[in-house]
Amino acid sequence: MPVVAVLPAAGEIQDATDYGWFMELVRLFGRTPCPDSWEHAVQNLGCLGVDVNTLEAALQQKCIAWQADGFLAQHGLHESFMHYAILLYAYTVQNPEVFRPVNCSFSTDERQQIESPEVEAGMRFMRGIDAAIERLPNSFQYTSTGLLYRGIKHVYDDFQQRFAVGSFIMWYTLK
Repeated sequence: MPVVAVLPAAGEIQDATDYGWFMELVRLFGRTPCPDSWEHAVQNLGCLGVDVNTLEAALQQKCIAWQADGFLAQHGLHESFMHYAILLYAYTVQNPEVFRPVNCSFSTDERQQIESPEVEAGMRFMRGIDAAIERLPNSFQYTSTGLLYRGIKHVYDDFQQRFAVGSFIMWYTLK
């Protein structure tokens, strides 16, 4: 049987998988409606400690800037993709930080109840992110058969063992 490693957003490494929690997240994802706007996707992130007013102002400014310089067209995207582009951008914003609080709602050791406001707010945002990724044109898909690396701060002394070819890795967060 392949090795299973769970890598929570907070960076701890555990060698066990909480399949029950994973399945609860899958079910919640399936019944969470996709937000109809980026504003709807971020509106409840305050319960995760995100400064929603600052985030909304930053996203609105980014939207205005991208419209002014034709950012989407420069990247082969139609203007109707703006809602999704802003959501993808929101996931990368550092101040206020969005990635960590959203993902921690799914992967902390002290798991929230699946119906908690924190998990529901994180899931609504993630449904929007998922919809945005699904709508990206094929030109944004990585299709190389070569190696692909993802930068992370943690150093694994046992990298070759932990991430052996054929191993199964379960993430509770969007990667």
